[in-house]
Formats: sequence, C-alpha cells, structure tokens
Amino acid sequence: NEGIARVYYNEQGLSSVGLRPLTVYGVGRDQGLTSGPTTAMKAAVLGRQYSIAFGGKTDFQHVSDVAAIFVRCADGVSSGSNDA
Repeated sequence: NEGIARVYYNEQGLSSVGLRPLTVYGVGRDQGLTSGPTTAMKAAVLGRQYSIAFGGKTDFQHVSDVAAIFVRCADGVSSGSNDA
C-alpha cells in the first residue's frame, strides 16, 4: 500500500508507483468477477442475454488505457512513492 511504499522510499530510496484499476473491460478481459461488463458487451453484439454478476458503484477503464499507463509507469518511475 501507499504507506509501505513511502517507508521503503524514505528508508531505502526505492521508488514505486501504485496502480489500482477497478473494472477493466475490453479484448482479453474475460476472466474473473469484474469481467462481466466485457461479457455483457459481447452478448449484446451477439443478440444474447447476459446478467452482470456484481452491482454497485465502480469505475470502468478500457484494457488499452490500463495497459498504456502500466507501460508508462514501468518506463519512467519518478522519484518517491507515487499514486497514479
């Protein structure tokens, strides 16, 4: 978590970035509880019914956006403990 990351940076100089994508949807996102929106989109295109197995508030991020931010963070971690 962010607190541990801050301790590691302060004590060891180890920089880090913390990412917490919530509901990722899109191509290749077909496993796990939060894959429901992707499965529902596919079902809609095929004219089939589908019920998403979870409810409540969430954020949606497209798989390509999540992949891009992971790559950006891996390519250029700034100094310190960072939340992206």
